[in-house]
Amino acid sequence: MKTLKMSIKSDEGKVIGFKIDREVIEGLYITFDILKVIDNYANFKIKYEDVEDGEIATKICKKKNIIILNIKLDNDNHVQYLIDKNMCIKELFELPDNEIPYFFKNKIKESFDMYKQNISSKLITLNTKANDIYYSISS
Repeated sequence: MKTLKMSIKSDEGKVIGFKIDREVIEGLYITFDILKVIDNYANFKIKYEDVEDGEIATKICKKKNIIILNIKLDNDNHVQYLIDKNMCIKELFELPDNEIPYFFKNKIKESFDMYKQNISSKLITLNTKANDIYYSISS
C-alpha cells in the first residue's frame, strides 16, 4: 500500500512529506501508525520528554500554512493531526466521540484557534528559538 503524504515546507525551506493515515474531514488529517509518526517526528524535529503514567503530552508545531498537533498518550501510543485553514470546527464537533474523542476535539480546536488568530507576536517571539513549537502537559 502506498504511503499518503502531505508536502510541507520545513523551517530550512525544504519540502518534506508529512505522512498521514487518512483525511478525517476537509482540512484535518490524522496519523496514528507509530512508524509514520516516528518518521514525522524525525523529519520535522519534534521531540518529547518521557510521559508519566496518567499524563498526556501535547505539542503544537506551527508552520506557515498549517498546524501539526502531536498528542502522546504514553510512550507507545501517539497520534498526530495536521490542521489547515480549510477545517470546519462545526464539522469537527459533529463527528462522533468514538471517531475523535472530545478531549482531542478540544485540542484540535485550540490549535486551530491559534492558527486563525495568527498567534500574538509576543508568543512567537518567546518561542522563536524553539522552532515555533509550543508545549503543554496535562493529566
